[in-house]
Amino acid sequence: MPSGLPEAPKCSHNGPTYRCKSLRMSDIQEFHGSFYKTPVKTVQDSFILKHIEVSMPKRDRSKKNGGKKSVSVKYFVKVKGTTKFKIQVCQNTFLGVLNVSRFRVNNIAKNFAITGRMPVERRGGYRLNEQFHRKRESVKSFIETLKGVESHYCRGKSARQYLSCELNISKLLKMYNKSVSDPLKVKRTFFRNIFCQCYNVGFGSPVTDACSKCIELREKIKVEQNQAAKSMLMTQLRVHILRGKAFFAKLKVDDPQIITFSFDCQKNLTNPKVPDQAAYYSRQLYTYNLTIVQGSSKAKMTTDNVFTYTWMEHEYKKGSNEVCSAVFDVLSKTDFSTYKLIRLFADGCGGQNRNSIMVNMLSYFLMNNAPNNIKKIELIFPVPGHSFLPPDRVFGRIEKELKNLPNITNPKVYVEVFAKHATVRTMGEDCNVYNWKAAAIDYMKPLKQWHFKFNLTKRFIFSRNIQRTKVLVRGERSYNSDYDKAFCLTKASKFIKDIELTVIPKGVSVKKAKLKDVCHLLKKHFGDGWDKREDLEFFNTLMAQNGQVPEEDVPEEEDYCEGHHEENEDFVV
Repeated sequence: MPSGLPEAPKCSHNGPTYRCKSLRMSDIQEFHGSFYKTPVKTVQDSFILKHIEVSMPKRDRSKKNGGKKSVSVKYFVKVKGTTKFKIQVCQNTFLGVLNVSRFRVNNIAKNFAITGRMPVERRGGYRLNEQFHRKRESVKSFIETLKGVESHYCRGKSARQYLSCELNISKLLKMYNKSVSDPLKVKRTFFRNIFCQCYNVGFGSPVTDACSKCIELREKIKVEQNQAAKSMLMTQLRVHILRGKAFFAKLKVDDPQIITFSFDCQKNLTNPKVPDQAAYYSRQLYTYNLTIVQGSSKAKMTTDNVFTYTWMEHEYKKGSNEVCSAVFDVLSKTDFSTYKLIRLFADGCGGQNRNSIMVNMLSYFLMNNAPNNIKKIELIFPVPGHSFLPPDRVFGRIEKELKNLPNITNPKVYVEVFAKHATVRTMGEDCNVYNWKAAAIDYMKPLKQWHFKFNLTKRFIFSRNIQRTKVLVRGERSYNSDYDKAFCLTKASKFIKDIELTVIPKGVSVKKAKLKDVCHLLKKHFGDGWDKREDLEFFNTLMAQNGQVPEEDVPEEEDYCEGHHEENEDFVV
């Protein structure tokens, strides 16, 4: 911005060389406005250089102070309304019109005479850059020597690398300063700025759900001295990881002729949920959540393709009958008119998913309920330790929301949270619970008589025979190779189509010891009058209904979770 208004010529020059008196005020204002049209100093300096002529002095005349004149400068002012016509003026008039100092104009003229280049901005900037250049390069070299890995919790490929969770910036700074000489040592702020701004590196979180097989093999590799045995262990680890990737590759398949379902049970949700230390040691009632996701792992999850089947501990058990009934319900309510293959993914929990009861249910559905265009059903189980499924993403969203609810005294609150992420179906109301276990015992051969080893099987493939009277089942140990043959698994003179399903009525006896613990927790947290509170009416009603519970405990159905089944020892993926 100009420091003042343009000044009219104060001199009396009006000769053939200097024509200062001929300048009109409009010319002065136009010239002054063109100069300050931009606040950029380099542009203004170029404007000055454009309106002066710089040359070497023709005569060597000494100044009064003993110095010599280094350059000779002529000054010009452009007349308004013309593109080429300029008139020469004296130095004082030129400086007054532009309102600039003599020092600035002389510096521009001298620099141009010496370098022959346009003016360059040298003000500002970080003048210590050169001083710290060696330090910066040394820090970068140190950071680049660190070995990072992708996060254990990242599903896709990520450019971000993670260092060990045991490290932090302070520890890295100490390591760096110990490894360099005194001139290259830096402060924490300097090191942190380079680490955060120049590199996409973070510090990992401690792994809490790592695969046991991976940990076992890696620890054996570290201590093994025999090279041949070490190579074998490395091969086993490599094949194990490839099997996990092969499972997820199947889960990612998005084929218009294949419809994919994945299902899993969320951890038991407690009733009541209270921020009371006593709740940690007390037995509580459970709300169960079985979530089924339609679509591959790449599919967007909405309430249209995510289905939550929920029930409570006093209504039904958490076993294979309930899981099979929920899967059967979602299959029965799905339109398969454009598909040829149904592909199901589940973890290897033996008490719920990985059992002959699930095999029996899928055989029944293929024979009696599936349309003719469905040629096969494929049930796939993951490698133990590598079983992250789409329902787990739904569980993460639900649990994130439940963290913000410190008190939950009514199970309906859980259902309201479920409804934000899925279509909720209540077991016993929206979905019948059938006794699939009894049907499997009556119609399926014992596992010892099956033509493949159940514990080693990763894929179960179901198909109909040509006469469409039997369901043939094939068990494959690998994800990408087919070796076994398909045979019928029903007993002699038994047919899947003849199975008559019986509905299991709602109502399960709860242990008296558990009810006693719940009463004690409610009394301790809410006081002696808890049974008169409206928000605790659910528990009051439940206690009244179970008042005549037999004294003996009802054994709970065990859940043999994944890991109990064996893993193939061959190297086939």
